[in-house]
Amino acid sequence: MKSTNRFSDRAGLYAKHRPGYPAVVIDVLRAEAGLTAKSVVADIGSGTGISSRLLAPHVELVYAVEPNAEMRAEAEREEPLNVIGIEGTAEVTGLVSGAVHFVVAATAFHWFKVGEARAEFRRILKPDGTVVLMWNMRRRQGSPLVAEYEQLLQNFGTDYSPSLMSDKWIAPAAAFFGAGKYENRALPNHQDFDFEGFKGRLLSASYAPLPGHGKHLPMIVRLQEIFDRYQVDGRVRFDYDTQVYWGRV
Repeated sequence: MKSTNRFSDRAGLYAKHRPGYPAVVIDVLRAEAGLTAKSVVADIGSGTGISSRLLAPHVELVYAVEPNAEMRAEAEREEPLNVIGIEGTAEVTGLVSGAVHFVVAATAFHWFKVGEARAEFRRILKPDGTVVLMWNMRRRQGSPLVAEYEQLLQNFGTDYSPSLMSDKWIAPAAAFFGAGKYENRALPNHQDFDFEGFKGRLLSASYAPLPGHGKHLPMIVRLQEIFDRYQVDGRVRFDYDTQVYWGRV
């Protein structure tokens, strides 16, 4: 399956159950990366609009660039007035040269062809423009709940690997900017779920088998067991570290 089509059958789940980004991300980008109310931003791989909606109240304009039609349709349900949706990719955004002050990629960088994306970002950025890469890193250690959830992913995920969430993010992000040419922060974030939310979060992942797959039902049975064991007042919590990298390319 092409990476641009990978979430076509779960765009609604993604929109409803994936974590957002903490508001302090904006504070960091203002204080340390130069984001202002006059900034024009290209949100690359904007998906269902989670990152665009975070940015929109704090900047002049957001170009939300997303190749997947189903994801764009979800984004358009709640699209702020200063967000313009564009069908495009990291490698061919469709934007004119020098169009933006910032390029932002939120939980999308791992899908890019890095060399082509870097060249495209250079083209669409204004002089001295900034690239921001960010994502939510689910904490995979520290409690029995996350240990059992991690084992569930390894047992039932269609192409899940424990190394995915680290290897595919941090080293490539650092290499993208080059040694000493970026700054980064790790910011705390979390989600609280009832069981339906817990299930939705699982099924929003591209490696989670959907209904009709042979592993789907036993996976959900196991998920219910995990939830029942660790819920407090009908809810469980996922903790994340929101990683934010920024620099010039």
